[in-house]
Amino acid sequence: MSQLILKFIICLGFTFSCSSLWGQKLKQDSLKIIAASTKFDSITIDANKQLSFFYQEDEPTLAIQYGVTAYQKSILLQDSFRTAQSLKAIGIAYDIKGNLDSAIYYLKQSLAIFTQIKRTDYQSHTLTDIAM
Repeated sequence: MSQLILKFIICLGFTFSCSSLWGQKLKQDSLKIIAASTKFDSITIDANKQLSFFYQEDEPTLAIQYGVTAYQKSILLQDSFRTAQSLKAIGIAYDIKGNLDSAIYYLKQSLAIFTQIKRTDYQSHTLTDIAM
C-alpha cells in the first residue's frame, strides 16, 4: 500500500511540474502571436518586452532581439516609459550574457529616462540592476 501511495505522489509531482512548463510555453507562444500579428501599438511593445524577459535566462541573445524590437517600436510611438523598460530589458539580458559593458550602457540609458519622467519606483529597480 505504501509503495502505491509513493508512486501516486511521484506521478502527481511529475504531472504538476510538466503542466507548469507547458503553461509557460503556451504563454510564450501567445505573446509571440500577439507581437507578430497585433497592429502597431503599445500592446506589441509590451508583448516584445515580456518575451525579452521570458528568454533572458535561457536565451539571452533572443531576449536582446525582442528587447530591441520593443525599443524600436517604443521610439516610433514616442513612449518614454516603454522605451526605458525596453532598454532595461536589453541591459539585463546583456548582463546575463556576460557582456557587462553593454549591460551598464543600456541600464544607464534606462535610468536616465526613468529619472527624466520621474518614475522613482523604476529608478530604484534600475539602480539595483546596475549595482548587481
